[in-house]
Amino acid sequence: MSKPIPAQIRIFDPSFSLGQLTELTGFHLRRASILDFGSFSDTSGDPAITPLRYSVLEVIGSNEGIRQIELARVLGLSKPSATIVIDFWQARDCVIRKRSSEDARARSAFDSSW
Repeated sequence: MSKPIPAQIRIFDPSFSLGQLTELTGFHLRRASILDFGSFSDTSGDPAITPLRYSVLEVIGSNEGIRQIELARVLGLSKPSATIVIDFWQARDCVIRKRSSEDARARSAFDSSW
């Protein structure tokens, strides 16, 4: 006999009917995302580090010199959202910004801590 799934990681509450939602792939993906998001800070050890913030740092670390606008495009973020996340990592001394040598208006995000 298998162990019961702990309440905190159940995808669906069996006491409620969800109608056709359980047949929709997108609904399952969203529920899985919510569960993953909820446990991410436990894994990272810092509740301020979200999956998005981690993704931004990982892309910057893997693409030294990536421009903020490219980072936003790659991750499907708005420009202001990318700026806010980079501000978060810059305040923690994990990335530094540098003006682009090709375009003085553009900024690049460089990984400084790995």
